[in-house]
Amino acid sequence: MLDFTGHNWFQKLADEIDRVGSNSSDTHFLKTVDPWFCHVFTGQKTFEVRYDDRGYSVGDVLVLRHFISYEPMLFGQLGIIATARYVTGHPLLPKGNVIISIDVKSRFLLGEHTRSKEVLV
Repeated sequence: MLDFTGHNWFQKLADEIDRVGSNSSDTHFLKTVDPWFCHVFTGQKTFEVRYDDRGYSVGDVLVLRHFISYEPMLFGQLGIIATARYVTGHPLLPKGNVIISIDVKSRFLLGEHTRSKEVLV
């Protein structure tokens, strides 16, 4: 697990995103709640179901942050950097939703819980 603690945690995260992504990929910062976050973090779940308001495509980098609460908006210390392997709709999903098959590239730890204004969401 990568350790992104300290005052320059954001630069460390940006460097890892650059390492994982390609020049043509988009990066999406996404909130993920339990139990789904834990299942992705441990490798039990290898996909995300999301509303496709961002135009997800194969090769995109997904930064999944462990989301705790809206009031106050609070993120946990753990995160995942993954790439999209496959993106598709499905007739049983609500209109506009897609299934994104993901390949976890790295897991990271931030030194403390972060509030929304400290991260990109």
